[in-house]
Amino acid sequence: MRRKNRIPPSPLPQREGVDPVRVRLPPDGPWGTVREYLVQRLSGAAAGVVDGMF
Repeated sequence: MRRKNRIPPSPLPQREGVDPVRVRLPPDGPWGTVREYLVQRLSGAAAGVVDGMF
C-alpha cells in the first residue's frame, strides 16, 4: 500500500500562533478566486467576515 504524497511544508511562518493553511477548491466550481469561493461557502457568516480574512 502506498502512502499519499506528503504535502511540502509551507514557506509561510506561524502568525499569532496560527499555522498557515492551504485551501483546495473543488475542480468544477464557478469561482474565479478563493475569496469568491469563501463568500459562497460561508454564506451564513456576517457581512464583511470574508473580507476581513484578506
